[in-house]
Amino acid sequence: MMTDSAALERYDAMDLARGMALLGVAMINVHAIARGWMNHYSLDLATSGLDVMAEYVVGMLFAHRAVPVLAFLLGVGVALQWRRLAGEVPENPASALSQLRSRYIALCLLGVAHGLLLWPGEIVASYGLIVLLILARWPKDAQRLKAWIEVAVGLSLLLTVGMVFGYASGGDQVESMPAAASSFAAPTVGAALAMHLKEFLFAGISQTLIPDVWVLVLIGLWLGQSGDFERWLKGEVAAKTWIQLGWAALMVGSLMELVAAQRGAWDYLSYVPQANSIHSLAAPLTMAGSAVVLLSIARAWRIDRIAALRSFFIAAGRTPLTQFFGQSLIFAIVFNDSLIGWHGDMGRAMYSLVALLSFILLSGFARAWLASGHQRGPVELMWMALAKWIYDCGK
Repeated sequence: MMTDSAALERYDAMDLARGMALLGVAMINVHAIARGWMNHYSLDLATSGLDVMAEYVVGMLFAHRAVPVLAFLLGVGVALQWRRLAGEVPENPASALSQLRSRYIALCLLGVAHGLLLWPGEIVASYGLIVLLILARWPKDAQRLKAWIEVAVGLSLLLTVGMVFGYASGGDQVESMPAAASSFAAPTVGAALAMHLKEFLFAGISQTLIPDVWVLVLIGLWLGQSGDFERWLKGEVAAKTWIQLGWAALMVGSLMELVAAQRGAWDYLSYVPQANSIHSLAAPLTMAGSAVVLLSIARAWRIDRIAALRSFFIAAGRTPLTQFFGQSLIFAIVFNDSLIGWHGDMGRAMYSLVALLSFILLSGFARAWLASGHQRGPVELMWMALAKWIYDCGK
């Protein structure tokens, strides 16, 4: 039987990894906003040495590295929730499944509202939809789940190979990307909101169909159901070989990304086929490797090491929806031309600074909120209330 302190340490490691990934999400999203403005004004925002440094920091530390951890932990979280709910009503597993389904219907609805009102590039609705599709054919045994993982891995490999050859067929030809104003360039709030539906549908569909995300969610679900992930967090399973492979994959993928960047893969004003081909080939390596590496760092980061920084990440990871939606609210207010209107000419370094300060502000709020006795963040409480209402309506 696991003690309360052991359980707390286990969940701390998960929250810590999730919190570090959410810092990466802030950095990635704020640069996505920058790209929208860059296309609109035809500006290359990396105009100074500091901007170039910010571009490489985001590209090498966060891009293709933050979302995989969140996808994996989503799968683990679904498995843990199912185990807890099924334990509460062992005589009625259908009720537990219905409660779990209600939670992810509610998550989808919150994600849609978030995408339509604040950030069209949001991924919460996609996560909710992925879980609902899994719950529609709930894998009750490990063999079926392994078969799903094999199919998802196969699709991921096919997509990667297709993208690599598709880009490579473009040869050395470099084409200018068409200028396109994002909703952040809209002159009024109403005009911005009117553009959100189209932008959200494009982003939502593409993110839901990414096989790599499915692979990570399913692997997280598999390891969460079997209990292997919890045993690893407790130190009962070493998984030394997997950690070494994760580091190797991350290093090789990162080197490939550097080569791609030198050839123009990060130039969002131009289409550079060969560079994009290398970048696409590197993505699965960095995604898989970063998930293993970040989780192993979180497990090794003990309470007595840089405790204040650790507590900030844990607070963010314990209130992920509050952190994520809060980031979007701050970015919408700061960068929309119809509001404060700071945009493209700021440069990447300033964008990164805004993202970092937003993360610190929201993590500080979350830490104070949790210290006051709340078990969940404000948006998480809203999520649970909406899920309960949906479940009660379905009885």
